[in-house]
Amino acid sequence: MDKSAHPMNVFNPPRLFYLTAIMLALAGCAQLPQNSGKGDSHAPVADTYLSRSDFRSILAFSQDFTKLPLEAQRKELTRLNQAAAYNAQSKLMLAMAYGLPDSQLRDAPKALALLDEAAAEKRLDEESLMLAAIMRNYISEMSKSAQKARDEQKRADASQQKLDELQKKLDDLKNIEKTMVDRDQGVKK
Repeated sequence: MDKSAHPMNVFNPPRLFYLTAIMLALAGCAQLPQNSGKGDSHAPVADTYLSRSDFRSILAFSQDFTKLPLEAQRKELTRLNQAAAYNAQSKLMLAMAYGLPDSQLRDAPKALALLDEAAAEKRLDEESLMLAAIMRNYISEMSKSAQKARDEQKRADASQQKLDELQKKLDDLKNIEKTMVDRDQGVKK
């Protein structure tokens, strides 16, 4: 008798595929945030991702967090701040909330400090630690670039001020020359 034809063979490839698809769909439904019914249209984002400890949930959080309005981002930040003392993943999410380019609460120094703390604790999985290192390098480089841009802007402003001063001196010299020419022409008449 052929084993693959047996109706109770769970390891039949099509059945295994369908079983896996159903399990993934159920797992995905279990992760949906519950609406509190209090008129708050933004359920806590962090709570959805803290139940799983992996880098994918951190990446999903970072994508969802930036879409929130400012007030909802502040609420998430407060919630993450409270949880960060007990949970390394919360600390990493808090760092991302401060470090993401689209975050309305961007604060690179806080993000860098939190990323250093989260990496030092070694309580995150390997992929999350790598994500923290990548995020730290990114924020650090963005901070350096922003500082260079500010320095360049200061130099450009100083150069523009010097140009304006030189232009004023040139205009003053032209006015003096014109006055002298007008005076000489008045004497000749």
